[in-house]
Amino acid sequence: MKRIIVLILLLIPYFNYAQFAIIKDTDGYVNVREKANAKAKIVGKIKDNDIVYLNPDEFSVSNWLYVFYENNAQDQITGYIHSSRLKLVSDFKKIEYQKSADNTVFFKNDIEKIEVEIAIQTFNSTKNSTKFSKKDGFYYAYKNKPIWGTDGGLPNSSYKFIKVKIKGKDLEVPQELLENLFQPTIIEQANDFKYIEINYDKKKDVLYISSLNSDGAGSYVVLFIFEKSTFKELKTIIPF
Repeated sequence: MKRIIVLILLLIPYFNYAQFAIIKDTDGYVNVREKANAKAKIVGKIKDNDIVYLNPDEFSVSNWLYVFYENNAQDQITGYIHSSRLKLVSDFKKIEYQKSADNTVFFKNDIEKIEVEIAIQTFNSTKNSTKFSKKDGFYYAYKNKPIWGTDGGLPNSSYKFIKVKIKGKDLEVPQELLENLFQPTIIEQANDFKYIEINYDKKKDVLYISSLNSDGAGSYVVLFIFEKSTFKELKTIIPF
């Protein structure tokens, strides 16, 4: 998956500013404009219900928001969209944190019958050294997939699993999609709450799990999406 470079000046606290949003337009698509006005040049179109990434405080101009988008063909679009055509993922019902234990964090909502369990583990880079690709002294791929979470070095932690239960049905993010996502965040103290957020769109039965992982130049954001009791997709972005 090709990386989207997102220029954000202030990273912390992340979830107070940079966010994922959903395109909402009755025409079935929205125009992305070069400048923040309805007469500006159209630089691309994004379909209704597609996911974009934005920073409302840093890049907003009146009611226009600067967005970053990448489709399944890895084509990228950046530009302005009017705020009336966007729905923030964070506006949906929040699934609350319950507890952390043994490198595992738990979220739950009894009313919606949703449970989320995220676990991380130590990663042995030495044992897995033959699976990494290196160029000019920098490690850039693991099992021929882009490395997320490091700045050219070797990782020391990874996801063990992400499990979800929705209305009694057990779901899980496929392991092959997690294996190149390194240095994930785990909630260990109050300050960590801003790095993992889980939201549920009850009307469309869509669950969103977003997490800011790693730190410094290795930081990245990942969004896991479950739709109608099925894992749908994930999106990864560099948040600066």
